[in-house]
Order: sequence, then structure tokens, then C-alpha cells
Amino acid sequence: MPDALSEVALFPMGSHGVLIVGTPSQSGISAADFDFVGTVAGNVEAALDRVKREREREERERLLEEQNRTLERLNRINDIIRSISRALVRASTRAEIEAVACEKLAGAGPYGLAWIGEIDRTGELLVRERAGTDAADGVGALAGANSPSELAARDRSPQIVNDVLGDGEFEPWQRAALDRGYHATASFPLEYEDAVYGAISVYADQTDVFGDLEQAVLGELADTIAYAINAAESKKALTGTEVTRLEFDVTETDIPFVRLARDIDASLVAENFVFASDGDVR
Repeated sequence: MPDALSEVALFPMGSHGVLIVGTPSQSGISAADFDFVGTVAGNVEAALDRVKREREREERERLLEEQNRTLERLNRINDIIRSISRALVRASTRAEIEAVACEKLAGAGPYGLAWIGEIDRTGELLVRERAGTDAADGVGALAGANSPSELAARDRSPQIVNDVLGDGEFEPWQRAALDRGYHATASFPLEYEDAVYGAISVYADQTDVFGDLEQAVLGELADTIAYAINAAESKKALTGTEVTRLEFDVTETDIPFVRLARDIDASLVAENFVFASDGDVR
């Protein structure tokens, strides 16, 4: 306590602490001043209580609003999954499966564009199916080298960009996305066991769209689509009437059949092979 003060009064204010006043007057704090400061302390305590209640109310409303948004998003995602799952059951070819997946995703929630690409023999990502805004043209600009779609298909790993403008260097695909009004994207590989069917990508006109829940559900959806494609391709291979014929040109070898064909100037046709226990062919 400073030496200059002759009297000090403390006024409790509940959970907000204590109001302390002091006077250097030798006569101390008068009764009127004491009552006045007590009234001030009570008013301050009441005001702080109101502020605390208001903050608690705002926090509850914020949490409730966040929970409602999460619930709405969960319901929306569940609707997407159910819709695509029903459509996949009716789809019988890979083309139908890809078209259904893109159409359903492009028309759901904040997604404005959905497309599927596959890496060809040259290593280039080619667009197989697309749906949504700007689907008719311009999607190829989003499939360039080191784009999220190309990386997802090549590395077999999800690629999430929740802020196109603020993510890394300003690559050509980012410019193409921003020119079309897209600010977030997510790409997921379409793989089933050892087979890779490319990647599926969705674009949104908002940032921070792809949270943990969204990523998990879209990842499972990509697995479902890949499984459906695999089943359709397997069925096509089993029931199809097309036959692939392979021809091999074997020269300059010590294989007896090749030497025989060369010596008698004739062609030999291999009808069947029998494999020995050591792996040799009879």
C-alpha cells in the first residue's frame, strides 16, 4: 500500500475481481463516498455479468450454427452417396459409371464442376468424362502437368487444395481455375487393387470446402466408383465377343522351334503349352 494513502476500501465484484479505492485524506473515506463507490462497484459487476452472458450466448449460437452447418453438410454428402450408389447399380459400362458420378457430383452442394481423367501411354492426363459449369470446354486446362488431378492419378494419392489462390506457386492450372471462378479443388485416385482408372476431381467456387469429413467421404466414394468400374470391365472381359490377337516376331534365338521354322522355311503355330514343375515349357 502506498504511504500516501491513509485508508483503502475493497469492494468485491463476484467473479470479476475486486474494486479497490483509497484516499490520502487523514479523515479517511466518507460514508457518502463509500456508498457511491459501492454503487459503482455493483453497477460494474452487473455490466460485466451482462457482457459475460452475452459472450456465452454468442458462443453457444456460434457452436449451434457450426453444428447445423456440419449436419447440413453431412446430410448433403449422404444424399450424394445414396444418389450415386443407386445410379451405379443401374450403370453397366465404364462410360455410364463415369457419366453418372460426374453428373451427380457436379449438381451437389458447392461443387460446380466434376470430371474424370486418365493418364494415357504418353503420360498425359486425358479427360474421359465431365459435368457442370464449363464442362463443355476448358477442362483440359485444369489437367496440366503437376495439377492436382494429374498428381492424384500418377501418385495414387488424394490432392486437396482449399485455397487455389494461396496454394503454392501460380501454376497454369491455378490460373485456369481462378478464371472460371473456382477457389478450391479436391482430386482422388480411382484405384482398385492393382488397377488404376485415373482420378476424379471436383471444383468449388468457395474456399475451405474440403474439410476432414468431406475428404473422407469423397475418398470412399472414389473407391466405390473404382470398384464399380473394375466390376464393369471384368464383366465386359468375361461376356464380350471381342478377341484380342497377339502376334510375336521372334528372330535370332536358339529356341528349337524358331530354328526349325527357319531351316525348313515354314511357319509354326503354338496351339498349347504344358508347364513343368520347374517352370520350363514343354
